[in-house]
Amino acid sequence: MSVEGHTEETIPSLIDITHDDGDTVLSVRKAHDVQHADAEFRVHRAIISLHGGSVLRHLVEAADPSEYVDGRPVIPCYGDSVEDFSALLMALYNGLALLHDNYLTLDVALAILRLSDKYRFEALQRGITRVLFENWPLNYDDYISRQEQWGSPGSRIIKSMKLVKTAQQCKAWELLPAAFYEIAATQPLEWDDIELSSCEKYLTHPDLARILRGRESAVKRLQSLLHWGAFGHRPQVWDPDNSIGPDTVVQRWSTGCTKRQTFCQEIPRTLMSAISVELVEGTSPLSLLSGLTKTQFEAAGICTSCVDWVFHRVLENKKREIWHNVVVDFELPEVDPKLYSERTFHSL
Repeated sequence: MSVEGHTEETIPSLIDITHDDGDTVLSVRKAHDVQHADAEFRVHRAIISLHGGSVLRHLVEAADPSEYVDGRPVIPCYGDSVEDFSALLMALYNGLALLHDNYLTLDVALAILRLSDKYRFEALQRGITRVLFENWPLNYDDYISRQEQWGSPGSRIIKSMKLVKTAQQCKAWELLPAAFYEIAATQPLEWDDIELSSCEKYLTHPDLARILRGRESAVKRLQSLLHWGAFGHRPQVWDPDNSIGPDTVVQRWSTGCTKRQTFCQEIPRTLMSAISVELVEGTSPLSLLSGLTKTQFEAAGICTSCVDWVFHRVLENKKREIWHNVVVDFELPEVDPKLYSERTFHSL
């Protein structure tokens, strides 16, 4: 399920979701405002119990009889926006209907995540986290497939910032790696279109420090490519299972240089030049390799076989290394390693 379809990133106008026959009144108020309600929703206690909202259920059971209105307990809900609460109630009452008519925007999904976490609607929280995870997956192939639909990482940078803020609030750690990767992989020109207030609204100073550390780590991971050819060095294989052994990329991957060499000797110099120029120009080290073109290597006299080998083997391996080490490099909370191999899109 995609949360990309709706172009307007605010919660859409909602139908009247208060119920005349509701036996409980949820009074949405600003933090510490005991006098005024921004909105009141008549809801059914059974719906709250059905979805397991333990916090709201406890508030209903502990309601002050002096605050009953027309025989209904009035439950003050402090610090929540009317829009967020509307999204939560729509999810509780309508379930899968949210998936239709482009209602489920990112803002709606994040509102549901925030309040399902706050009021302990655990099944709903797991479900909406799964929807978000499908859009910011840990499986590299799934991510690349999705990226082809929305374009460069910078096209979703504000969305990723919003996701980082809410995912940290709700401890949905599995949503953070792809979101931080997108933010850090955004190119300088795309950052120019981002207002400083947006960064300050969604990202903390520790978040920005993580992004800087992550970029610095990505540069270090590119060094094995930059040093290729110097003092006999070969590009190291990223081998998380330790099944290959160090410095065996040529023997393992070379498909046969048409010049009858182990590989075209122009490769190290061309690769070092291309990467160095991009870094000097400020290109993000996380997405730098995706911007290299085969034309650059062919113009240097590198044979077609070796060009294909560099792009489909050497650079692809390095991209996966950077991707799979975001948690370590950005110092993010650990996630289940199994999620990296889990495909998030299934045919029914």
